[in-house]
Amino acid sequence: MEQESERDYLVLGKDIPWASFEGEALRITHFTPLAIIENGKIKATSLTLPYAILSVESPKIPQESHILVINKVDFQNIWAVYKDRGVNSEEEVIVFCIPFYRSKLLKPINNSMPRLHIYIFPKGRLEQIHDPNFKPNDAGAWLTPIAKYTPKYYK
Repeated sequence: MEQESERDYLVLGKDIPWASFEGEALRITHFTPLAIIENGKIKATSLTLPYAILSVESPKIPQESHILVINKVDFQNIWAVYKDRGVNSEEEVIVFCIPFYRSKLLKPINNSMPRLHIYIFPKGRLEQIHDPNFKPNDAGAWLTPIAKYTPKYYK
């Protein structure tokens, strides 16, 4: 069995604490579903596996990392992006991981709540977001995504 130290990726929320990249823009480079949606219902292959694995990158993370999608709403949203809508070669998917509750008292519940805010932007947006010298010509248009998928009733 592979040792954690031998992996060539990090798991966000496990190897890197959620708080260290909370609100940071991450580009999804690969979506690996471990469940499917049929007739509006999630069909998981296992109760112990996540619904999906997202490979992500960002200048703020030292190497390619993974997000384990364990929340049904997050999975439905990411499925809608990749399987229902699709992403073309001129687009990129940016995800922000934001806790559902900010209260430390509710921290145990927080990990099971939806946290992924998913946006589709024109390709190259991640570099622009992290470039301190980049100034958009039209900030309103630049901030407007092509599509967005966020949890309802977000606190």
